[in-house]
Amino acid sequence: MKGNTNKPLQAYRVQFSLRSLLLSIPIVAVGLVYGAAFVALIATFAGVVYWIRTGRGAWVLGISFCFAAAILTEFGTSVQVRTDTGDQRVCLFGIPAYYRPIAPEVRQALLTLESDDIPRRWVRCGPQVCTNDPASMMRGFYAKAAAWVAEDPDIAKLIVLDLAAYLQNTNAKSGLPQCTPMIWFNVVGRKDSSGAIVVLEGWQSNPEVQKYLADKDHYAQ
Repeated sequence: MKGNTNKPLQAYRVQFSLRSLLLSIPIVAVGLVYGAAFVALIATFAGVVYWIRTGRGAWVLGISFCFAAAILTEFGTSVQVRTDTGDQRVCLFGIPAYYRPIAPEVRQALLTLESDDIPRRWVRCGPQVCTNDPASMMRGFYAKAAAWVAEDPDIAKLIVLDLAAYLQNTNAKSGLPQCTPMIWFNVVGRKDSSGAIVVLEGWQSNPEVQKYLADKDHYAQ
């Protein structure tokens, strides 16, 4: 009799394990695509529904609310930057929580470079200290790098390589990238009323630009 009573329990455990496995697959997929914050939102909604229907599941709500509070207060958060496109993601204790994609036109322009030398990885960016925000600074740098793609793709590659090296070596916490002369306000700026970021005319005669290109053994087209 004891063996017979254990069979339904074993069958339930197997069934529960399969359900958990099948449920975890889409949860992991959603987390990878949209970030853990989106998963927390779904878990909170499911916890509320479960709590209303059964009167249980308060622990799910507690975990979800703690996760949301950590995101809102930026406790344990860090920013990672993609070295080839400048895309960003906010991580909670090292786990991607949500994404801050760069402008589509910037990403599209940088992806056309297709250089094997440019690393394609996520690198942690330094935290904001007072008004110094490395993440925002890097977003602007990559946007200016993309402006060089239409002007001279080879120069754009050099700039992105320098930005990637700057991120990997300093986490954007100190100093400036070597390519700073190429993305300075007097070389790359906004075009009149359109707001587009472009390489300004006359950059070839800029002494700092000439020195940078000479150091890189590159000659402007």
